Amino acid sequence: MGQQDAKVAWAMTKRGTIIAEFDGVPIGCITAVPMGTGHGHIGYWMVKATHRTVGVGTRLWDAAMQLLEARALVVHAIPWQVPWFEERGFMATYSVSRYHLQDAAHLHPLCGEAGRGLAMYPSLYGSVPERYTLRPVEDSDLTAVGEYDACATKLPKEWLALWLMREGAQAVLALDESQGGAVVGYGVLGRTRRGHRISPLLADTPLLATQILAKLSRTVEGEVWLDVPSRHRAAVALAEECGMQKGLTTIRMQNCDAPLGQEDQVYGVVSLEIGG
Repeated sequence: MGQQDAKVAWAMTKRGTIIAEFDGVPIGCITAVPMGTGHGHIGYWMVKATHRTVGVGTRLWDAAMQLLEARALVVHAIPWQVPWFEERGFMATYSVSRYHLQDAAHLHPLCGEAGRGLAMYPSLYGSVPERYTLRPVEDSDLTAVGEYDACATKLPKEWLALWLMREGAQAVLALDESQGGAVVGYGVLGRTRRGHRISPLLADTPLLATQILAKLSRTVEGEVWLDVPSRHRAAVALAEECGMQKGLTTIRMQNCDAPLGQEDQVYGVVSLEIGG
């Protein structure tokens, strides 16, 4: 989780972080974050090893379910947890893999560079047409970004505004001037304890996603992380062709049949821990 992510979750719901204590000492936690009135997300569910197998985790889960009431829920599970969630009515939808670049200075030289091509993934490279503009997100853009994001992640606008403007975050917007400056992509880079993470990364085309990733990554030093939906082949290709290494993989699970987002625009999810 980024350094400011928990503050966003706390602002969305003062009761959203639940702590388990033993003799006044924290031994476990879980976050239950409502995403508007329709759905919610469970994350950061953990119990100290010395207090596992005695029901602490189950009590935390039950408390989170009570907070989120009857919402459609999303959780990112590590693979061995999948059967436990399936027993509680959750269905696996797709996996999300965490990619990282050891040093932003080592970003693949082709990434985001105009006029270059690669036969295997030609859609990731080339010159951005002149009708597109990439620039920092401004306060006046929040409504338009919210409308664009709603088609992909279905995050509530007030949540998105907090995420975009959280301390230390940088956000880049892609606009199509031929459509009156319509939003066609955006990305947000925030600090983490080990570097920076781009979350989310949304775009109408692979080329725009490449340009946004490159523009954000080249503003920082150190590690850069991106959580990629594995079934989006262009997103996986983007991460790999930019020189990023695959790490942790989680399974995105939900307890309803309806899709909770339009994945073809999502090259990097918002957060494994607090939703999106």
